[in-house]
Parts: sequence; C-alpha cells; structure tokens
Amino acid sequence: MNTYSAILSLVPNAKFAITDDNYNSIEWFDSRTKPSETDVINEVNRLIADEPMRLLRVERDKRLAESDWVVTKAIENETSIPSEWKTYRQALRDLPSSATPVLGATIGGNYDPGIRDVTWPTKPS
Repeated sequence: MNTYSAILSLVPNAKFAITDDNYNSIEWFDSRTKPSETDVINEVNRLIADEPMRLLRVERDKRLAESDWVVTKAIENETSIPSEWKTYRQALRDLPSSATPVLGATIGGNYDPGIRDVTWPTKPS
C-alpha cells in the first residue's frame, strides 16, 4: 500500500498528482479537502492491515465461482446440491470469520506475496 492508494481510499476519485510516494510532493486539483499527512499515514497502515483479509476474500470468491457450476447443474436438473459441495461452499463463505490470514512469506529465497496461515477446505471430487 502506498500514499496514492490511501488518498484514493480517503477521497474516492480524487484529482491529484504525486511524485515518489511523497506526501509533500502532492499537487491537489480536487475541490474536496486534501487529507492531512496523518490521515494518509493512518490510512496506509489500515490498508496494510486489511490486505491479508482482502486477499483471502479474492481467493475465496475465485473458489466459490469455480464451484458455481455444481449449483447451476443441480438447479437445471431440478436435483439437490450434493451435501459435500454445500459443506465446501459454506466453509469457503465462513473463512473471513474463522481465518486469520498473514501476508506472504519468503520460501526458498523467493518472496511469495500471497497469504498464508489459512486452512482452505478440500474441494469435493
């Protein structure tokens, strides 16, 4: 996360220019009030803290979308959704309230920017 992202989070669609992620270089072109440097720093910190959960939700949503075909097929065939798929999809939906993801790690000398410390439910076969 950076100053640019924080400003857009605080003032959506703000019109401004910034150089080298430096608050003091901001040229403010927006009619709304420019956020203070303290507000921007606090927002950067909040965005950093929220990033693991944001990434968890992105991956969770991807996995839910990949299993939508099971629900669609059951509806089209007027059959019930197999219980193992219901359980799997519910476990995915529950992850934001049950998991505590952590941002990336260095693995074998390479930094993995994703999340870790999440036990993903096993996809039914």
